[in-house]
Amino acid sequence: MLLLLLLLLLLLLLLLLLLLLLLLLLLLLLLLLLLLLLFCLVLLETLAKASLAAALCWASGRVSLSGRVAYMVRNIGRALRRACKRGNTERQSEALRHNITSGGATATPSDET
Repeated sequence: MLLLLLLLLLLLLLLLLLLLLLLLLLLLLLLLLLLLLLFCLVLLETLAKASLAAALCWASGRVSLSGRVAYMVRNIGRALRRACKRGNTERQSEALRHNITSGGATATPSDET
């Protein structure tokens, strides 16, 4: 009878421990959800500030939409010209491939000029 009572007490203690562990996991999940919510709020605040700043610049006439598009096109053109100045990309990639397979120590097209 005493053994049965001790076994029942041990079982009750294990159930209490399991319940405590479950509660701890729920608290951890709640903390993670709160951190995710905080991250989303900070992201939304940053986007709101950026869009407000862009709207104010556009409304004040400092940056027009057509000017922004022209700026992007000009940057793309500069990048393309830089790529063309570097030489034949096919020849460079072939030299790089040869460099990798041979273990290096060969001249690349940029070294030849």
